[in-house]
Amino acid sequence: MTAGTTVTVLTPDSTQTDAVKDPVVVRRGDEYVMFVVSAGWDRYQTRLGRGRSRGGGFLGLDDGSRGREEDTEERLGVARSRDLRRWERLCLEAPWLSSPRASGSLRYADALERDGEWWVYYEYAAPTARTSCA
Repeated sequence: MTAGTTVTVLTPDSTQTDAVKDPVVVRRGDEYVMFVVSAGWDRYQTRLGRGRSRGGGFLGLDDGSRGREEDTEERLGVARSRDLRRWERLCLEAPWLSSPRASGSLRYADALERDGEWWVYYEYAAPTARTSCA
């Protein structure tokens, strides 16, 4: 592939979903990997937004929703991978984190390890339908 070349990788038809949005692509050596996760409590849509190297593998934070009514009201899950290609969900029945504020929406998360603790930063819904960061 050369610069300026466009290649369709995923479509709603190929994934049997309403949309394919917010892809995350990382370069690993000479290859590119796109994060795609499916099935689980957030069966309507899932966005794996962050993969972090951890203990010989990777931990990923994914936000998603149960159905169309939660389209912009995602919650946070966790997945793990050994190779950045196949991901195993660690939260099958319910989200790992939900915001205690407003609708419970918690999305676009990132995590940093600091002094042996994980500090999670995310966007959450405010009571006035504005978003805030924590």
